[in-house]
Amino acid sequence: MPFEYLESIPGADEAFRAWGTDLGQTFSAAWQAVHGVLVDAEAEDARTADQRRAPPPRTAATPRQRVVSLSASELDLLLVDFLQEQLYLKDSEQVLYQVRRVHVRRDGTGWSVDAELVGAPMDTAGTPGVDVKAITLDNLRVHQTARGWEATVVLDL
Repeated sequence: MPFEYLESIPGADEAFRAWGTDLGQTFSAAWQAVHGVLVDAEAEDARTADQRRAPPPRTAATPRQRVVSLSASELDLLLVDFLQEQLYLKDSEQVLYQVRRVHVRRDGTGWSVDAELVGAPMDTAGTPGVDVKAITLDNLRVHQTARGWEATVVLDL
């Protein structure tokens, strides 16, 4: 798992650190971390085990696909906008998306991200976790390391 939840940030409802060898992997890992809060991972593990014992369902929901393109003047603000898009799509479409591909690049005036997403309606996407209200700017940090890129993000629950 290319992220970890942090307990060391005082006053944070929830915080995580995500990393990758490039910015695309780091943005994708951050998206996964937010998704992990929105969907109860422990309940999902139990549900997956139960599904292995149960016969397969007769019909499967058709996955929804979407492309997201965003830009911002600063890299850390681009990450916030990218993660906020996940919350917007959850609330407006009632769909939880996962990242299929992400490409982050520096352009002449700042930074851009293009992402291909695939998702499922919330009622079939998993066991509800905690509702995330917002991605905050508190303790926000995106920086390059010897191994690639790392981001620290705080969520408002």
